[in-house]
Amino acid sequence: MRPHTILALALTGFMLSGCGSSKPTVDVRLADMQMGAAQSSIHKAETLGARDHAPLQLRTAKQKLDAARSALKQGNNALALRLAEQAKVDADLAEISALSKKSDAAVKQIRDSIEALRDEMNRMGSR
Repeated sequence: MRPHTILALALTGFMLSGCGSSKPTVDVRLADMQMGAAQSSIHKAETLGARDHAPLQLRTAKQKLDAARSALKQGNNALALRLAEQAKVDADLAEISALSKKSDAAVKQIRDSIEALRDEMNRMGSR
């Protein structure tokens, strides 16, 4: 065998030996902090109108946060952390969706106002 091949096999074996069956433990405090961050994001999304403009994303975030709390109570800290992270992402998506829909509505209102002003100007000019 060539030296490069032997080195590559040795490195691969070394890296794979670290991937044994033991799962890394997740500190309960980390999962709890992430759940707090998710709760804050949910609250912010609600404040910015996600109940009306992004109800599906908001509901999904709340469901995942509830599931994270349940997993934490059962001692499954890794699952709790993962679900809390997903809940935060879903809440952030709800926030962005709500803001986007509110912006779209504001743009439509401005366009309608501009159109009304044009119509008024045209009526005044035709007199």
